Amino acid sequence: MAFDADNVIVAPFGHVFVAPVGTPFPTDVDNVPDSMDSDWVDLGYLSENGISGTFGLDTTDIRSWQADTPIRRQVNARTATISFELMEWKEDGVTTAFGGGTWTPGAGNKFTYEFPTAAEGIAEVALAFDVTDGDTHYAFGFSRATVSGDITIGFTRGNAAVMAVAMGLLADESTGAIGTLIGVQTVTS
Repeated sequence: MAFDADNVIVAPFGHVFVAPVGTPFPTDVDNVPDSMDSDWVDLGYLSENGISGTFGLDTTDIRSWQADTPIRRQVNARTATISFELMEWKEDGVTTAFGGGTWTPGAGNKFTYEFPTAAEGIAEVALAFDVTDGDTHYAFGFSRATVSGDITIGFTRGNAAVMAVAMGLLADESTGAIGTLIGVQTVTS
């Protein structure tokens, strides 16, 4: 068994982007983030917790009379959630965190935000993020995502107010896949 520390990722930097569903995702990681389609919006600063993903698998074990262990495993469903804590309170971040709503700019730096109603449903977005570790760079693209679960906000003395967001991933309507991963790893000798 060979060990290679270059295959270990420490992700000190990255971005989270949203765009309208159907916006093309780059096919070359070198294009992320600098040359992404102009419809992709960077959501800005995230907390030091970065980005986390949970990929679930619901299965049924098929058993037989002749075996103590399953002889087959059937996939019933797959689930996936990407979580992060937004630090910047700006239009795209707020509307992403709350799954829609209406942002109305006013004079100067004033604005009004009206939270979405139950009748509006949950806004779908395309979601992407990238992580960089030296010469190693990965980018993840998800064609459809919606806010999922509770949005937790904390306003405390001495700490930045963050919006803890969980984005549930939905299947691409043409491929059935939840997303794409592209990457460049450090070349090892």
